[in-house]
Amino acid sequence: FSGIGGMRLALERANVFTNDSSEVHFTAIDNNCNANAVYKANFENLSSTTTRVLEGNIESFDVERLLASSNGGCEILTLSPPCQPYTRKGKNQREKDARSTALARIIDIFEDAGEEKEESVGTRTALPKRILLENVVGFELGTERERFVEALEENEYHVKELVGLSPETMLGVPVKRPRYYLLARRKELFGSFDIDGDPPWMSSQNVTTAVEDIAQYLDKEVDIGLDVEKKKIKYWKFFDVVNVSSSSSNNNTDNVASTFTSGYGKTVFSGSFILFENGDIAKRDVNANNAYRLVKDDDNESDEEFAKRVSKSVRYFSQRELCRLHGIKGDFVFPPSLSIRQQYKLIGNGISVHVVAKLLGYLFK
Repeated sequence: FSGIGGMRLALERANVFTNDSSEVHFTAIDNNCNANAVYKANFENLSSTTTRVLEGNIESFDVERLLASSNGGCEILTLSPPCQPYTRKGKNQREKDARSTALARIIDIFEDAGEEKEESVGTRTALPKRILLENVVGFELGTERERFVEALEENEYHVKELVGLSPETMLGVPVKRPRYYLLARRKELFGSFDIDGDPPWMSSQNVTTAVEDIAQYLDKEVDIGLDVEKKKIKYWKFFDVVNVSSSSSNNNTDNVASTFTSGYGKTVFSGSFILFENGDIAKRDVNANNAYRLVKDDDNESDEEFAKRVSKSVRYFSQRELCRLHGIKGDFVFPPSLSIRQQYKLIGNGISVHVVAKLLGYLFK
Protein backbone atom coordinates (compact mmCIF):
# COMPACT_ATOMS: atom_id res chain seq x y z
CA PHE A 1 0.00 0.00 0.00
CA SER A 2 2.93 2.34 -0.68
CA GLY A 3 1.05 4.85 -2.86
CA ILE A 4 3.20 7.79 -3.91
CA GLY A 5 5.50 7.34 -0.91
CA GLY A 6 3.97 9.33 1.95
CA MET A 7 5.13 6.80 4.54
CA ARG A 8 8.63 6.92 3.04
CA LEU A 9 8.67 10.73 3.30
CA ALA A 10 7.48 10.49 6.91
CA LEU A 11 10.31 8.06 7.74
CA GLU A 12 12.79 10.54 6.25
CA ARG A 13 11.28 13.44 8.19
CA ALA A 14 11.32 11.46 11.45
CA ASN A 15 15.06 10.75 10.94
CA VAL A 16 14.62 7.27 12.37
CA PHE A 17 17.53 5.74 10.45
CA THR A 18 20.10 8.52 10.76
CA ASN A 19 22.10 6.70 13.46
CA ASP A 20 22.22 3.45 11.52
CA SER A 21 25.49 3.02 9.62
CA SER A 22 24.15 0.10 7.59
CA GLU A 23 22.35 0.52 4.29
CA VAL A 24 18.58 0.78 4.50
CA HIS A 25 16.42 -1.31 2.17
CA PHE A 26 12.84 -0.47 1.22
CA THR A 27 10.23 -2.63 -0.48
CA ALA A 28 7.17 -0.77 -1.78
CA ILE A 29 4.03 -2.61 -2.92
CA ASP A 30 1.04 -1.06 -4.65
CA ASN A 31 -1.25 -2.10 -7.50
CA ASN A 32 -1.61 1.42 -8.92
CA CYS A 33 0.76 2.00 -11.85
CA ASN A 34 0.52 5.81 -11.55
CA ALA A 35 1.35 5.73 -7.85
CA ASN A 36 4.30 3.45 -8.53
CA ALA A 37 5.58 5.77 -11.26
CA VAL A 38 5.60 8.65 -8.77
CA TYR A 39 7.28 6.51 -6.12
CA LYS A 40 10.02 5.43 -8.53
CA ALA A 41 10.60 9.00 -9.74
CA ASN A 42 11.27 10.16 -6.18
CA PHE A 43 12.95 7.23 -4.44
CA GLU A 44 14.28 4.56 -6.78
CA ASN A 45 17.65 6.13 -7.57
CA LEU A 46 18.65 7.44 -4.16
CA SER A 47 22.28 6.50 -3.43
CA SER A 48 21.87 6.03 0.34
CA THR A 49 19.20 3.32 0.08
CA THR A 50 18.07 0.44 -2.07
CA THR A 51 14.48 0.38 -3.20
CA ARG A 52 12.38 -2.17 -5.04
CA VAL A 53 8.88 -1.33 -6.21
CA LEU A 54 6.53 -4.27 -6.73
CA GLU A 55 3.36 -3.65 -8.72
CA GLY A 56 0.32 -5.80 -8.03
CA ASN A 57 -2.11 -6.86 -5.35
CA ILE A 58 -0.69 -7.88 -1.98
CA GLU A 59 -2.36 -11.27 -2.40
CA SER A 60 -0.18 -12.05 -5.41
CA PHE A 61 3.11 -11.76 -3.46
CA ASP A 62 4.79 -14.09 -1.00
CA VAL A 63 4.72 -11.55 1.81
CA GLU A 64 6.15 -14.01 4.34
CA ARG A 65 9.24 -14.39 2.16
CA LEU A 66 9.54 -10.62 1.75
CA LEU A 67 9.48 -10.18 5.53
CA ALA A 68 11.94 -13.02 6.07
CA SER A 69 14.34 -11.68 3.42
CA SER A 70 14.99 -8.48 5.37
CA ASN A 71 18.60 -8.37 6.52
CA GLY A 72 18.45 -8.38 10.31
CA GLY A 73 14.67 -8.49 10.24
CA CYS A 74 12.02 -6.09 9.01
CA GLU A 75 12.37 -2.84 10.97
CA ILE A 76 8.90 -1.55 10.15
CA LEU A 77 5.85 -2.49 8.13
CA THR A 78 3.75 0.54 7.15
CA LEU A 79 0.20 0.08 5.91
CA SER A 80 -2.26 2.48 4.35
CA PRO A 81 -4.87 0.05 3.01
CA PRO A 82 -7.79 1.03 0.76
CA CYS A 83 -10.21 3.10 2.83
CA GLN A 84 -13.31 2.64 0.66
CA PRO A 85 -14.59 -0.41 2.61
CA TYR A 86 -14.91 1.81 5.69
CA THR A 87 -16.50 4.95 4.22
CA ARG A 88 -20.08 5.88 3.41
CA LYS A 89 -19.04 6.82 -0.09
CA GLY A 90 -17.60 3.34 -0.49
CA LYS A 91 -20.92 1.95 0.84
CA ASN A 92 -19.29 0.89 4.11
CA GLN A 93 -19.19 -2.80 3.20
CA ARG A 94 -16.10 -3.45 5.33
CA GLU A 95 -14.95 -7.08 5.08
CA LYS A 96 -17.57 -7.72 2.37
CA ASP A 97 -15.86 -5.21 0.07
CA ALA A 98 -13.42 -6.84 -2.36
CA ARG A 99 -10.95 -4.04 -1.65
CA SER A 100 -10.53 -5.31 1.93
CA THR A 101 -9.02 -8.64 0.86
CA ALA A 102 -5.50 -7.19 0.64
CA LEU A 103 -5.54 -6.16 4.30
CA ALA A 104 -7.11 -9.50 5.17
CA ARG A 105 -4.09 -11.20 3.59
CA ILE A 106 -1.75 -9.28 5.91
CA ILE A 107 -3.89 -10.10 8.94
CA ASP A 108 -3.85 -13.80 7.96
CA ILE A 109 -0.04 -13.78 8.17
CA PHE A 110 -0.11 -12.52 11.75
CA GLU A 111 -2.89 -14.92 12.75
CA ASP A 112 -0.98 -17.85 11.26
CA ALA A 113 2.17 -16.75 13.11
CA GLY A 114 0.19 -16.73 16.34
CA GLU A 115 -0.97 -20.29 15.71
CA GLU A 116 2.61 -21.34 14.99
CA LYS A 117 3.61 -19.86 18.35
CA GLU A 118 0.90 -21.79 20.19
CA GLU A 119 1.86 -25.02 18.47
CA SER A 120 5.58 -24.40 19.15
CA VAL A 121 6.51 -24.71 15.48
CA GLY A 122 10.29 -24.81 15.01
CA THR A 123 10.59 -22.20 12.22
CA ARG A 124 8.24 -19.31 12.90
CA THR A 125 7.17 -16.64 10.44
CA ALA A 126 9.42 -13.58 10.55
CA LEU A 127 7.44 -10.60 11.76
CA PRO A 128 8.34 -6.89 11.65
CA LYS A 129 9.68 -5.14 14.72
CA ARG A 130 7.25 -2.24 14.33
CA ILE A 131 3.99 -1.55 12.51
CA LEU A 132 2.12 1.62 11.60
CA LEU A 133 -1.32 1.41 10.01
CA GLU A 134 -3.31 4.42 8.81
CA ASN A 135 -6.94 4.53 7.71
CA VAL A 136 -10.11 6.58 7.90
CA VAL A 137 -12.02 7.17 11.10
CA GLY A 138 -14.51 4.32 11.24
CA PHE A 139 -11.93 1.64 10.61
CA GLU A 140 -11.77 1.13 14.37
CA LEU A 141 -15.36 -0.15 14.35
CA GLY A 142 -14.75 -3.06 11.99
CA THR A 143 -13.92 -6.72 12.46
CA GLU A 144 -10.66 -6.28 10.51
CA ARG A 145 -9.31 -3.97 13.21
CA GLU A 146 -10.45 -6.41 15.90
CA ARG A 147 -8.76 -9.33 14.13
CA PHE A 148 -5.55 -7.41 13.60
CA VAL A 149 -5.25 -6.21 17.19
CA GLU A 150 -5.93 -9.71 18.53
CA ALA A 151 -3.32 -11.20 16.18
CA LEU A 152 -0.75 -8.58 17.19
CA GLU A 153 -1.31 -9.16 20.88
CA GLU A 154 -1.10 -12.93 20.33
CA ASN A 155 2.32 -12.34 18.77
CA GLU A 156 3.41 -10.24 21.76
CA TYR A 157 3.22 -6.74 20.37
CA HIS A 158 2.48 -3.63 22.38
CA VAL A 159 -0.41 -1.94 20.56
CA LYS A 160 -1.58 1.68 20.70
CA GLU A 161 -4.55 3.06 18.76
CA LEU A 162 -5.31 6.71 18.06
CA VAL A 163 -8.60 7.86 16.54
CA GLY A 164 -9.23 11.22 14.94
CA LEU A 165 -5.75 12.72 14.87
CA SER A 166 -5.73 15.57 12.37
CA PRO A 167 -3.00 17.98 11.15
CA GLU A 168 -5.15 20.90 12.33
CA THR A 169 -5.70 19.82 15.93
CA MET A 170 -2.37 18.06 16.32
CA LEU A 171 0.12 20.42 14.71
CA GLY A 172 -1.74 23.56 13.68
CA VAL A 173 -1.50 22.77 9.94
CA PRO A 174 -4.56 24.43 8.34
CA VAL A 175 -6.21 21.33 6.89
CA LYS A 176 -8.58 18.76 8.35
CA ARG A 177 -7.63 15.12 7.82
CA PRO A 178 -8.79 13.11 10.85
CA ARG A 179 -7.53 9.54 10.68
CA TYR A 180 -7.22 6.31 12.62
CA TYR A 181 -3.70 5.15 13.46
CA LEU A 182 -2.47 1.87 14.89
CA LEU A 183 1.06 1.65 16.32
CA ALA A 184 2.63 -1.64 17.35
CA ARG A 185 6.08 -2.88 18.35
CA ARG A 186 7.49 -6.19 19.55
CA LYS A 187 7.55 -6.61 23.32
CA GLU A 188 10.88 -8.41 23.51
CA LEU A 189 12.66 -5.54 21.78
CA PHE A 190 11.00 -2.43 23.19
CA GLY A 191 9.28 -1.18 26.29
CA SER A 192 5.57 -0.54 26.41
CA PHE A 193 3.97 2.68 25.20
CA ASP A 194 3.00 5.44 27.64
CA ILE A 195 6.13 5.15 29.79
CA ASP A 196 6.16 8.93 30.19
CA GLY A 197 2.57 9.53 29.13
CA ASP A 198 1.35 10.67 25.74
CA PRO A 199 2.81 13.79 24.15
CA PRO A 200 0.25 16.63 24.13
CA TRP A 201 0.08 16.60 20.32
CA MET A 202 -1.52 13.15 20.43
CA SER A 203 -4.81 14.64 21.61
CA SER A 204 -7.58 14.56 19.00
CA GLN A 205 -10.02 16.54 21.13
CA ASN A 206 -8.71 20.09 21.05
CA VAL A 207 -6.46 22.32 19.03
CA THR A 208 -3.15 21.98 20.84
CA THR A 209 -1.35 24.75 18.97
CA ALA A 210 -2.29 27.90 17.08
CA VAL A 211 -3.49 27.13 13.58
CA GLU A 212 -1.15 28.54 10.97
CA ASP A 213 -2.12 31.08 8.34
CA ILE A 214 -2.98 29.11 5.22
CA ALA A 215 -1.55 31.87 3.04
CA GLN A 216 1.96 30.50 3.59
CA TYR A 217 0.90 27.24 1.91
CA LEU A 218 -0.43 28.94 -1.22
CA ASP A 219 1.35 29.52 -4.52
CA LYS A 220 2.76 32.98 -5.11
CA GLU A 221 1.78 32.72 -8.78
CA VAL A 222 -1.36 30.82 -9.72
CA ASP A 223 -1.41 28.50 -12.71
CA ILE A 224 -4.01 28.83 -15.41
CA GLY A 225 -6.59 26.09 -15.24
CA LEU A 226 -7.59 26.31 -11.58
CA ASP A 227 -10.87 28.09 -12.28
CA VAL A 228 -14.00 26.20 -11.24
CA GLU A 229 -15.84 24.87 -14.27
CA LYS A 230 -19.09 26.62 -15.13
CA LYS A 231 -21.04 23.36 -14.93
CA LYS A 232 -20.05 23.07 -11.26
CA ILE A 233 -20.80 26.66 -10.29
CA LYS A 234 -24.47 25.74 -10.03
CA TYR A 235 -23.55 23.79 -6.89
CA TRP A 236 -22.16 26.91 -5.20
CA LYS A 237 -24.39 26.41 -2.14
CA PHE A 238 -22.41 23.26 -1.32
CA PHE A 239 -18.92 24.72 -1.82
CA ASP A 240 -16.65 24.50 1.20
CA VAL A 241 -14.45 27.56 0.86
CA VAL A 242 -11.24 28.68 2.53
CA ASN A 243 -11.78 32.33 3.30
CA VAL A 244 -8.28 33.66 2.66
CA SER A 245 -9.35 37.22 3.37
CA SER A 246 -10.05 36.26 6.99
CA SER A 247 -6.51 34.99 7.57
CA SER A 248 -5.56 38.03 9.63
CA SER A 249 -8.55 37.70 11.95
CA ASN A 250 -8.25 36.58 15.55
CA ASN A 251 -10.02 33.32 14.78
CA ASN A 252 -7.67 31.89 12.18
CA THR A 253 -9.55 28.57 12.09
CA ASP A 254 -11.76 30.43 9.59
CA ASN A 255 -9.31 29.48 6.87
CA VAL A 256 -8.80 25.77 7.55
CA ALA A 257 -9.35 23.56 4.52
CA SER A 258 -11.61 20.53 4.70
CA THR A 259 -10.33 17.03 3.97
CA PHE A 260 -9.17 16.55 0.40
CA THR A 261 -10.03 13.18 -1.12
CA SER A 262 -9.16 11.35 -4.33
CA GLY A 263 -12.19 12.95 -5.99
CA TYR A 264 -10.79 16.49 -5.75
CA GLY A 265 -11.31 18.33 -9.01
CA LYS A 266 -13.98 15.87 -10.04
CA THR A 267 -16.76 16.65 -7.57
CA VAL A 268 -17.48 19.65 -5.36
CA PHE A 269 -17.67 17.49 -2.23
CA SER A 270 -14.03 16.34 -2.14
CA GLY A 271 -12.26 19.29 -0.55
CA SER A 272 -12.20 23.05 -0.28
CA PHE A 273 -12.03 25.88 -2.80
CA ILE A 274 -10.08 29.09 -2.29
CA LEU A 275 -12.07 32.29 -1.96
CA PHE A 276 -9.45 34.96 -2.63
CA GLU A 277 -11.71 38.01 -3.09
CA ASN A 278 -14.97 39.31 -1.64
CA GLY A 279 -14.60 37.38 1.60
CA ASP A 280 -17.89 38.79 2.81
CA ILE A 281 -19.83 36.36 0.61
CA ALA A 282 -18.61 33.44 2.73
CA LYS A 283 -20.05 32.74 6.16
CA ARG A 284 -19.74 29.93 8.67
CA ASP A 285 -22.42 27.27 8.26
CA VAL A 286 -22.93 25.57 11.62
CA ASN A 287 -25.09 22.94 9.94
CA ALA A 288 -22.21 21.85 7.70
CA ASN A 289 -19.58 20.90 10.27
CA ASN A 290 -18.74 24.58 10.78
CA ALA A 291 -17.61 24.86 7.18
CA TYR A 292 -17.50 28.17 5.37
CA ARG A 293 -20.13 28.40 2.65
CA LEU A 294 -20.95 30.95 -0.03
CA VAL A 295 -24.02 32.96 0.95
CA LYS A 296 -26.22 35.11 -1.29
CA ASP A 297 -27.63 37.91 0.85
CA ASP A 298 -29.21 39.88 -1.98
CA ASP A 299 -32.63 38.37 -2.74
CA ASN A 300 -32.84 40.40 -5.94
CA GLU A 301 -29.79 38.66 -7.37
CA SER A 302 -30.59 35.46 -9.23
CA ASP A 303 -28.63 32.27 -8.65
CA GLU A 304 -27.19 32.58 -12.14
CA GLU A 305 -26.02 36.14 -11.52
CA PHE A 306 -24.55 35.23 -8.15
CA ALA A 307 -22.75 32.19 -9.55
CA LYS A 308 -21.27 34.34 -12.33
CA ARG A 309 -20.01 36.84 -9.79
CA VAL A 310 -18.65 34.15 -7.47
CA SER A 311 -16.81 32.38 -10.28
CA LYS A 312 -14.40 35.32 -10.51
CA SER A 313 -13.38 34.90 -6.86
CA VAL A 314 -13.15 31.13 -6.42
CA ARG A 315 -10.54 28.65 -7.60
CA TYR A 316 -9.26 25.15 -6.90
CA PHE A 317 -6.18 24.54 -4.81
CA SER A 318 -3.22 23.59 -7.00
CA GLN A 319 -1.59 20.18 -6.63
CA ARG A 320 1.49 21.91 -5.18
CA GLU A 321 -0.65 23.56 -2.53
CA LEU A 322 -2.21 20.21 -1.60
CA CYS A 323 1.28 18.73 -1.31
CA ARG A 324 2.35 21.44 1.12
CA LEU A 325 -0.77 20.96 3.25
CA HIS A 326 -0.12 17.21 3.37
CA GLY A 327 3.54 17.67 4.31
CA ILE A 328 4.99 16.57 0.96
CA LYS A 329 8.34 18.26 0.44
CA GLY A 330 8.87 20.93 -2.19
CA ASP A 331 11.24 18.96 -4.42
CA PHE A 332 8.77 16.09 -4.77
CA VAL A 333 8.06 15.39 -8.45
CA PHE A 334 5.26 13.93 -10.51
CA PRO A 335 6.01 12.38 -13.91
CA PRO A 336 4.94 14.80 -16.68
CA SER A 337 2.73 12.07 -18.15
CA LEU A 338 0.27 12.45 -15.25
CA SER A 339 -2.59 14.91 -15.61
CA ILE A 340 -3.53 17.33 -12.83
CA ARG A 341 -6.62 15.23 -12.18
CA GLN A 342 -4.46 12.10 -11.74
CA GLN A 343 -2.15 13.99 -9.40
CA TYR A 344 -5.12 15.18 -7.33
CA LYS A 345 -6.32 11.58 -7.03
CA LEU A 346 -2.94 10.29 -5.88
CA ILE A 347 -2.48 13.07 -3.32
CA GLY A 348 -6.04 12.62 -2.03
CA ASN A 349 -5.38 8.89 -1.56
CA GLY A 350 -2.26 9.66 0.46
CA ILE A 351 -1.46 10.40 4.07
CA SER A 352 -0.61 13.43 6.17
CA VAL A 353 3.18 13.24 6.24
CA HIS A 354 3.23 15.84 9.05
CA VAL A 355 1.24 13.58 11.38
CA VAL A 356 2.80 10.24 10.45
CA ALA A 357 6.33 11.61 10.91
CA LYS A 358 5.45 12.57 14.48
CA LEU A 359 3.96 9.14 15.14
CA LEU A 360 6.99 7.39 13.67
CA GLY A 361 9.29 9.37 15.95
CA TYR A 362 7.16 8.20 18.87
CA LEU A 363 7.13 4.60 17.60
CA PHE A 364 10.93 4.47 17.24
CA LYS A 365 11.61 6.25 20.55
